[in-house]
Amino acid sequence: MKRSKKYTQILSKVDSEKRYAPSEALALLPEISYTKFPGSVELKIFLNLNEKQKKESIRGSYTLPHSFGKSLTILAIVDKSEVEKAKDADIVGGEELFKDIESGKLNFDMVVTTPMMMPKIAKLGKFLGSKGLMPNPKNGTITNDLGATIKKFKQGLKNFKSVNGEPINAVIGKTDMGVEQLKENLDSFIKSVMNETKKFNSNPIKRAIIAPTMGPKLELDTTRLS
Repeated sequence: MKRSKKYTQILSKVDSEKRYAPSEALALLPEISYTKFPGSVELKIFLNLNEKQKKESIRGSYTLPHSFGKSLTILAIVDKSEVEKAKDADIVGGEELFKDIESGKLNFDMVVTTPMMMPKIAKLGKFLGSKGLMPNPKNGTITNDLGATIKKFKQGLKNFKSVNGEPINAVIGKTDMGVEQLKENLDSFIKSVMNETKKFNSNPIKRAIIAPTMGPKLELDTTRLS
């Protein structure tokens, strides 16, 4: 298949055999992005796990020092007595919201609730589960401290996971951000992943690939990740 001149020029800037130093790769991202607008910087981490470890569900949270993009739209499903505590959420309510949730009338990126409400939310299990939005204590979305939890997520707290040995995926910035900002975001994310995976072995990160939303992938030198 014949490639466009632009595509060929972009590929010529990438060495597929090279393991890039993080700062070098981050500086190259704007040059290899196909989009006319700032694309996302996507990171994929492959873990160094044995067959037994791959069966474990690995979950963690992280906050990046440099924010980007839109803030999360948070739905808080709470008892009437705790509506005031959840006031900073975008949508707050109880069982009266269930029909609108299932019909798709409400748009949200995350659901936060309390342990007390979980038996009732079980009715929404099929709908929320299929979208990856079911509250879970491991990612902090089931809590007795609604105010602080909602505030953290509004400030950029995000979750990551690896199930059945699958790679961890994250967006750590935009291609129009400075290299230093992207590097600090990358370091912060890697630190969070290491905190959750160092129990498996001293070198839990097997491979790390970074790329713009539309553009070739760059393999990172994992020995130079913070």
